[in-house]
Amino acid sequence: MLKPKPKIISQSHTQLSGTVRTVSNKVTGKQSAMKSLKIKNMSTKKWEMLYNEVDIYLRLDHPYICRLQEVYEDTDAIHLIMELCSGKELYERLANKKSYSEKDAIIAVKTMLEAIQYLHKNNYCHRDLKLENWVYATKEEDAQLKLIDFGICLQNVILEIFKMLDPAPCGYIINEKSA
Repeated sequence: MLKPKPKIISQSHTQLSGTVRTVSNKVTGKQSAMKSLKIKNMSTKKWEMLYNEVDIYLRLDHPYICRLQEVYEDTDAIHLIMELCSGKELYERLANKKSYSEKDAIIAVKTMLEAIQYLHKNNYCHRDLKLENWVYATKEEDAQLKLIDFGICLQNVILEIFKMLDPAPCGYIINEKSA
């Protein structure tokens, strides 16, 4: 059964890759974010990047990573229906605060490290970690911080990176045969 298209509530902002809007499910009323990416004249490289982002998002399941809920395609665009994170970027929250407590910093850093650990444990490398790619789920002061934007994320690269590192400082190297 084809799901009804979501109703657009407001346009939040435009990213390099597409427009992000707040939408509401016509049946349930649940609000989500919809990232729309124009497909007309899209290059093969951009198609591959889009497919990669969708594929990775659909495989991820962690409380500190924004969830991709659904994907729609029409004649003009591909629409990614994402978990709504309305609490602004970490960068913006930090810039608006006069002071940032050590306790708040500990919570934010712990959350970030746990999300990154999950990615690395599952052989993903985000490759675009910056304050703007961490958003809060709601506007509440104690809202959950979540990682977004997997557009240039790569899978199965962590082991390759470690293979390239010079093992001299620790004296060990990965033994391919013992895995």
